[in-house]
Amino acid sequence: MHFLDIRYSAKLPSSTLDDVRGSLEKVIPPGYYRTESEFLAHVEEDAASFRPPGEKVASFTRVAPNSATKGKGAAVTLPEDDPDAIVYEVWHVRAPSPTFPCCSLL
Repeated sequence: MHFLDIRYSAKLPSSTLDDVRGSLEKVIPPGYYRTESEFLAHVEEDAASFRPPGEKVASFTRVAPNSATKGKGAAVTLPEDDPDAIVYEVWHVRAPSPTFPCCSLL
């Protein structure tokens, strides 16, 4: 997913200026987003449907820093659906795999 938006406060009155947008469009894959609102909508959609590659092997919760119960126990375990909980997940993937097709890991 790519987004290109070029803005400027003034443009020089010259016919010899480089075509910045045209130059960048040569290297950006086709179908890139041209408006910020479309790009942000796509990012929100991706965030809502994102699933890490591999298999979830564990999860745990901690009290959110801005919670009313902050500081009442560093290792307080809360249910995952508690509004004061931050849920951490541990995922495992073997690379490369069908869900994580990488070339190599350094």
